[in-house]
Parts: sequence; C-alpha cells; structure tokens
Amino acid sequence: MNTTASRRVEFLGCPVDCLTSEELLLELTESIRGWQPEKIIQFVNANKVAMVRKEPWMGKVLERADYVLADGQPMLPMAAMLGIRIPERIDGIGLMRKLLKLAEDEGFSVYLLGAKQDIVEECVRRIRVEFPRVIVAGYRNGYFTEAEMPAIAAAVHEAAPDFLFLGMGSPLKELLADE
Repeated sequence: MNTTASRRVEFLGCPVDCLTSEELLLELTESIRGWQPEKIIQFVNANKVAMVRKEPWMGKVLERADYVLADGQPMLPMAAMLGIRIPERIDGIGLMRKLLKLAEDEGFSVYLLGAKQDIVEECVRRIRVEFPRVIVAGYRNGYFTEAEMPAIAAAVHEAAPDFLFLGMGSPLKELLADE
C-alpha cells in the first residue's frame, strides 16, 4: 500500500499529507533503521499556496516530496472549511526540535546547511548543549554559488547524515531538497 497516496490530499492546489508528528517520526525512524532511500520533507503555508498559484513548478516540487506538511496556523481551519481534516500543524522549527530529540535518542546524525556562518555555528553550539548525544555530522553556511553545489553535495554525501536540515529561504530550500 502506498501510504503517501492514502494520506495525501489536495489543498488549494498544493499536496498536503494528513498525519501527526508522532506518525511522521515513527515512519522516519523505520525508514532510517531500514536503510531506505532518503525522505524529502516540504512545508506548505499560505505563502507557499500563493507561490504555487503563481509558479506551477513549485507545485511539482511539492508533489515529488515524500512528505508535505501543513505549516502555518491558518492552514488547519482553512482546510476544515473545505472539508479536509489535517490532524496537526507541523512547523519546520518544531519538527526540527522533535527530530533532534529523536536523533539523540536513536543515535542518528544531523547535518546543518544554511544561514550565515555565525548563525549555523550558534545552532550547532545550541544543539550540543540541548541535545548532547546528537551526532553533528557536519554543517555549512548557506551562502554559496551554483558552481560550489557539487562540492557541497559531495561533502553532505560523505558525511552521510540521517537528517539534513536546510536553513535558507524559499524557493532555494525546496529546490535543493528536490534535487
């Protein structure tokens, strides 16, 4: 059974997966333990809905993701008015904290890509304080040229993190995750 197809709905032209963060964490844990291919998580909020209407290619990027999560407080009541039950808002920062806790508990590794160098270093410092058993496989700022992308991709691949966190603006993060 394709679980993505059974839980995925269309919401104002965007795909959204109707699942709880608990269900998501369980599926991701099973995926990592089972050495399954990487899973791509994208987020939809009101701005992304507007972007998909203006830029149809963004809708295709979202459709290719393994998980498309409702981020943004208005998403749930708007969906309910359309007869769609999204069980929980799952925002990026909240999910990151849950994934860091999962990584700490399960011995999974993380890689941070994005933000300015001092910001990403501060994020790593805070992770090491709040989640001391998390394995930080690597990190890098999000300021790079297209020509640097192959080397960055190779570094991430070599580090082989269980979770790659992208800290950059739209649509760059969606496009990078899609690749």
